[in-house]
Formats: sequence, structure tokens, C-alpha cells
Amino acid sequence: MGLFWGIILGAIVGWIGSLVTHAATSRDILLHIAVGLLGALGLELLLANSGTFDNLAAAYVGAVIGLCVLWGVRRVANRGRG
Repeated sequence: MGLFWGIILGAIVGWIGSLVTHAATSRDILLHIAVGLLGALGLELLLANSGTFDNLAAAYVGAVIGLCVLWGVRRVANRGRG
């Protein structure tokens, strides 16, 4: 059951990330949600915790890390455009 809630939490964190960055298009919003979801799933499965709270904490941290990586990559890519 913790994996299910981790997926939900990752998607919510991704959506909140799109609000924070003022994502303009639906494509950007879906990208943020997908990155939050994948980051949550990745860290949650990597750590393989047994408790529900541990799974939720891992999902949250994974989603935040995924979004930070996305924002960093976009910032570097936009720097080259001048």
C-alpha cells in the first residue's frame, strides 16, 4: 500500500513543482508530474523500505531530487541560448 501512496505523493509533488515554476504549458505541467512520479518511484524502490511513512518520505525526497535535476538541466540548457 505504501507504493501506491508514494506514486500519488510523487505526482502531487511534481504538480506543486509546476506551480512553483509557473509552468505555462500543459506539456510542462505533465513533465513535472512525470519527473516527480519517476523520482518518487526510483528512490522508493531503491531504498525498499518496509514502513508506510518510510515509503512516503522516500517518495517525497525522490520527487524533489528529480525536479531539482530537471530544473538544473533546463537552466544549463537555457544558458547556452543567450
